[in-house]
Amino acid sequence: MAVLFKRQDPYITRGIDGRFKVDKNGSKVFRTAEDEYNEQVVKDFIEKRMGVSLFEVGDKFCKIDWQVRKNNKVVGFVESKVKQIGEHQFNDYFLSQSKLNALLDASFIWRVPSVFVWGLVDPLNKNDAIRSLRVDTFDFSKVVLEIDGTRRRVKSKYDQELIYKIPVSLTNKLC
Repeated sequence: MAVLFKRQDPYITRGIDGRFKVDKNGSKVFRTAEDEYNEQVVKDFIEKRMGVSLFEVGDKFCKIDWQVRKNNKVVGFVESKVKQIGEHQFNDYFLSQSKLNALLDASFIWRVPSVFVWGLVDPLNKNDAIRSLRVDTFDFSKVVLEIDGTRRRVKSKYDQELIYKIPVSLTNKLC
């Protein structure tokens, strides 16, 4: 597979050297033009590959990115993250418990599937990947739940949360 995503400095670097904006609520925002482009790549890929339309859910603090519709009917929900790592750079990917809970809540309320999608930007500019996990049918008792987050200060020294470590082998390769 060819290069899909735009490269950028790691998130931690953007935090350390002060490349952030302050939004109207006084929060630091580390979102770059590359972040927006890469998120659009994932959205476009899903829409084309699955023949659906993705619509934004809520505001910037919403835990779910998109509502999935087909023929004007809600058929699912998607949360995505694009990471500046190669597909096989780590043995497992992480999914925060708060994002999982939001996806499971949406699945239960709407009675539709929910999917977490990782966009992986190969740091060597060779092969990007998009992987997914259908969270509403996955057995989370088989994976590790631990406290993790940034190892250095980005937004706050408290930027730690409960995360599930999902082995790469348990995810589906979309491309």
